[in-house]
Amino acid sequence: MDVVKAAQLSGRTLERVVVHPLVLLSIVDHYNRVARDTVVVHPLVLLSIVDHYNRVARDTRKRVVGVLLGTSSRGSVDVTNSYAVPFEEDDKDPRIWFLDHN
Repeated sequence: MDVVKAAQLSGRTLERVVVHPLVLLSIVDHYNRVARDTVVVHPLVLLSIVDHYNRVARDTRKRVVGVLLGTSSRGSVDVTNSYAVPFEEDDKDPRIWFLDHN
């Protein structure tokens, strides 16, 4: 069930826009399995993800990797920041990748 709709049904008011982008569905699913009520993703996080994808992997099959940062308190996960993780894939086996630390 959509978090916004769930909050409306329970009579709670929302202080932030709650966004569930396709990129973060596995994260949302994980936190739903550990009894979290809401996942709040700040707009800057979404813009950072889209910007990184467009710069690195647009029109290619290359993967992008990043880290989400935030807090978890009283059944709510608040994702407030993100950053890209530069890496290179093995030419022979794309399942193997190396952190780019230069």
